[in-house]
Amino acid sequence: MTREIDLDTFASAWADGSLVLDVREPGEYHVGHVPGAVLVPLAKLPTWADAPTGRPV
Repeated sequence: MTREIDLDTFASAWADGSLVLDVREPGEYHVGHVPGAVLVPLAKLPTWADAPTGRPV
């Protein structure tokens, strides 16, 4: 289960260099996303080979 965080916690983690992972579909991502977010559609997440190590997601 994914932990839910509030906007202030998100903003702080993002400012500190955490990876923002966007699991929506490409069309949704292109409409708007957090700058620097990495797009990995939810269906592809289990096989995502570029998962970072040593960096909060």
